[in-house]
Amino acid sequence: MMRRKNREFHCIQLYSYYFSNDLSYSVNVSNPILLDLDYIKDIIINSVPRKIMCHSGRKAKIYNYNTSDKAKFIKFLSRERNGVNFGELKIFMFITILLTRVLTEKTKGKNYFKNLCRDFLKLFIYKDDISTVTYLLLAAGIIEIKSYSVEQRYCKGFRFNPNVKLIGTKRLDLNSNVLGKEKLLLWLKDRIIPVPDEPVLSSAYLRNFMSIEFDPKGLKIVRNTKYKTQHQKLVNTIAAETLDAFANKQHGADRDMDEVYCRYGATTGRMYTNICNFRKDFRYLLLYKNKPLEQVDCSSCHPLMLIKHYEKALDIGFSELKKEREEYYDLFKGGGDFYLSIGEMAGISRKPKEMDKDYRGRVKNDHYYSFLYDVPHNPKTCALTMAYADNFPILLSRINYLKTNIILPPSDEVYGRIVTEPHTQFSFVNLRLEGEIMILGVAKELANMKRRIWFTTIHDAVLCQKSNVDLVTKVMQKHFQRVLGVEAFFK
Repeated sequence: MMRRKNREFHCIQLYSYYFSNDLSYSVNVSNPILLDLDYIKDIIINSVPRKIMCHSGRKAKIYNYNTSDKAKFIKFLSRERNGVNFGELKIFMFITILLTRVLTEKTKGKNYFKNLCRDFLKLFIYKDDISTVTYLLLAAGIIEIKSYSVEQRYCKGFRFNPNVKLIGTKRLDLNSNVLGKEKLLLWLKDRIIPVPDEPVLSSAYLRNFMSIEFDPKGLKIVRNTKYKTQHQKLVNTIAAETLDAFANKQHGADRDMDEVYCRYGATTGRMYTNICNFRKDFRYLLLYKNKPLEQVDCSSCHPLMLIKHYEKALDIGFSELKKEREEYYDLFKGGGDFYLSIGEMAGISRKPKEMDKDYRGRVKNDHYYSFLYDVPHNPKTCALTMAYADNFPILLSRINYLKTNIILPPSDEVYGRIVTEPHTQFSFVNLRLEGEIMILGVAKELANMKRRIWFTTIHDAVLCQKSNVDLVTKVMQKHFQRVLGVEAFFK
């Protein structure tokens, strides 16, 4: 009903969420709390003026929440005109924006601060109200704020209180049109962002993604699946609900397109859609012309891409560099299982009766990505760092160089972030390398073929029809070879 009502309004669908103070491992919460206007009012009315620390990379700023602010917030929460509570609309507009970022941007997880620039926020919330909304939510303990920096060129960051557990989202029956009808167009525009200077590629991405189908039983399957964490459950359920709403053919003319996003991320070089955070185990539920899709992905893509970094290690003798490079590539040759090999090389022990698949997943998810993209680790405490130091010291030196020495120019969009957290530069460099291969290479060639084929990418993988698997694999082989200079292997 709420979906229908908001469609009649023809406005931005606003959201709130259910939460729990129980941060335990369990994903089952019996009595979740709804964050609604009444809850926020009660919190503010009963709040105690105090000094609140804002997070910052180098120096923390303090927000002095005083009695004058409290009075202003209470008044804001009851700001009505012609029966419409404008304070409520603006608060939940902000919460909707932040929820969208948290649930669609996988980078660093739900507790990482999302940068929301004032220029972006004022497209949807009157500029004079942005500070009121954000500091009200800060005073209520609903969000935390990371201070901006003019010198380091990054915007304020926001995250939901990490001391509560998000349980699920709630569609609100609110007519956000009264904030300005033009905002819907801006909202939709922000969700559909083309690849710059690539009209054919951008058109193919949007056309293909909008024609994807979803198994009619898919939503039920996703909802009834057991998950390790509440966040996993939430992200996959939200993705499934969106896919069911717009991609399930049963809805026909009533397909709900409001929550579809297909946007290019200039900072990472990736294309983001509703299925990017959708668990791999569920992708069999995605269809095209009523038939399951096949996924072609590069084996151990990010470890393999490290091959490229040998090109910049120019201060090392050629023969020494060549020898190490060949030894590193031996871990991938013939489609070898890199994660099994590097796990054993690092001495990461197997659990009793642990199968290859489980061991591989544990090495990859619990060890390798932390080694690769976190701050440089001490070889004495990190088995993978020790393995690279012993076997691939040239490569490890280059990885750590890019984590500690800024090479991106001040004009780069991520410059402010890497000044504060220099190790993040390495992840941006690698993600853009992936984008050069997958988006500007593979996807671009597929989009420009004379014979139109259906495809979409999920970072280092391509979804396609079964009949086009061989073609897609050949195109991927071509572009990995072009960029990395070595043969990649696919599954």
